[in-house]
Amino acid sequence: MRKTLFWTVVLSVLFMPNQDLWGADIEVGGGYTFNRYKSLHNTGVANINIMTQEESKFPTEWSLGFILAQDKNTDYKHNDESTAWIGVGKRFRWKYLILGLGLVAVNQTSQRMSSHLNFKPEAGFQLGPVVMLFQHISNTGLYGDNDGENFFTLSYSFSLDN
Repeated sequence: MRKTLFWTVVLSVLFMPNQDLWGADIEVGGGYTFNRYKSLHNTGVANINIMTQEESKFPTEWSLGFILAQDKNTDYKHNDESTAWIGVGKRFRWKYLILGLGLVAVNQTSQRMSSHLNFKPEAGFQLGPVVMLFQHISNTGLYGDNDGENFFTLSYSFSLDN
């Protein structure tokens, strides 16, 4: 886990914004997992995204989130505990459309996510302050078998202008 945290920090520095956080947009929201192949029950998701360089077509997304605890299933390890992630990525915005890709580090592994370092692609749209995203967290099969996590979030966005 220490190596994962180290590389997450190193990669985060590469995306370091060239402005302070007081001009950033904050997205606070939650949602629900889906498409779990009958292995686990669907559950809630909570997340916060901080968008820096928000005036550009390619803002930087700093994310923190939680996939809430599951009912126990003996075929899966750690599925009865919440899974937290922290990550950084880039978004592409065109009119109302959002596409993004980032790296996230998770606090535990399971059959759903078999490594601590994962990718997080996302797609959705923004209508005024409302942001709707479909997201997936997975290591894309680079390190062991994993199903990944699919989830939908609905967020409210506001600015930290001075």
